[in-house]
Amino acid sequence: MVSTQDKCFESIYRNQSQVGFNQKGKWNYNTQVAEEILNILDTRQYRSIREIASDYGKSRQLVFVYMEALASIDMVGIDCSGYKVLSKEGILKLGTYIQPAILGKLRKESGIKPKPRMRKTAA
Repeated sequence: MVSTQDKCFESIYRNQSQVGFNQKGKWNYNTQVAEEILNILDTRQYRSIREIASDYGKSRQLVFVYMEALASIDMVGIDCSGYKVLSKEGILKLGTYIQPAILGKLRKESGIKPKPRMRKTAA
């Protein structure tokens, strides 16, 4: 909204917060992106980061980093059917603590077996 008398401007982006604690390289976490990922997880069951990234339309790296941050603050978990939202509270803690390799640990605890990898054949 723009006031012609006071020359005052209001930004539509004023409620977006970015959090950076140098936990994961130079990543600054945007709470809006985290909320979008949580909303995507609510739509259906996902078993892989690739599926989430495909539906979100962003890179696997971005989705992985956000999922790791969300799992580190107990907002996202994994059960035998895939990734699930545990809570939507505490999003402002995003990026304050990153537990390395938490997604792998959660996958192992859930009982989800890794997909078999194709072996390279000698040419």
